[in-house]
Parts: sequence; structure tokens; C-alpha cells
Amino acid sequence: MTADEFKDARRWLKYSPDALADEWGVAVSTIHRWERGARKMPPIAAYAIKLMAYNVQNGLHKLQKIKTEGKLK
Repeated sequence: MTADEFKDARRWLKYSPDALADEWGVAVSTIHRWERGARKMPPIAAYAIKLMAYNVQNGLHKLQKIKTEGKLK
């Protein structure tokens, strides 16, 4: 995954760099470095953002439903 692809995926998911950094437990400067291509992103980061996009695109994220109903349907 290129730096631009990572940035596009983050934007498509409607995450700010700060929000994604907070979600993943990394420094926001790390997100910025990956997006500029100044630092190579670990393969797990590319996998994670692809998985997040896949889940959103396919409607598999049901965390809110689980939280509100207390069970998976």
C-alpha cells in the first residue's frame, strides 16, 4: 500500500489523522509520516486499514448494535 492509498483510505473512512492515531494507539506524527511516505508503514497497518475499509463497505461493523442491544445478531 502506498502512502497516498493509505491517506485515501483514512479519508474514505472519515478518520482524521488524530482520530486514527488515537484509535490505533500511535502518535499522530506516525500517521503523518506514513502518509508522506517519510516512514515505511508496517504491513499490519496496511492490513488494518484495508480490513476497516472492507468492514465498512460490506456492512460488517456492528459494534454499535452490539453495544446497544448487548448481543450479536
